[in-house]
Parts: sequence; structure tokens; C-alpha cells
Amino acid sequence: MPPLTYDVTDAAKTNQGEILERIALAGYDSDKFSAPDDIYNNLQVCCQYDRVAKVAVNEGTKIGPRKNG
Repeated sequence: MPPLTYDVTDAAKTNQGEILERIALAGYDSDKFSAPDDIYNNLQVCCQYDRVAKVAVNEGTKIGPRKNG
């Protein structure tokens, strides 16, 4: 996996976990999150790969603006 870089000085906007979770919800696994099977299975065949069994991200996860405090 390529390195993930973002502006860490503004943690109110995002963080590494949130970025990786959104990537998983788009159908792609990372070291921390696995895509739900139904979303992964809808990827084009050329984008699929041998997967290692992990706990999938809950599709019901609500990702919205972060609140301070």
C-alpha cells in the first residue's frame, strides 16, 4: 500500500483511520479495514484480488463532519 499523507495539523478535518475506513467502504481493503464483501464483489474483476480474511467495516458506519470537543 502506498504511504498515506494528509495535513495532521488539522485533525478536525480528517485522520488516517477515517480515510482508510472510507476507502474500505468504496470496496478496497487496507491494513486496518476490509471492505464489506458485497461492496468488494461489485468491483470490476480487474480490481479484485486474493483477500486475507479480516473483520469488515460496518456498512452502517456513519461518517460525517467531525465535532470538536
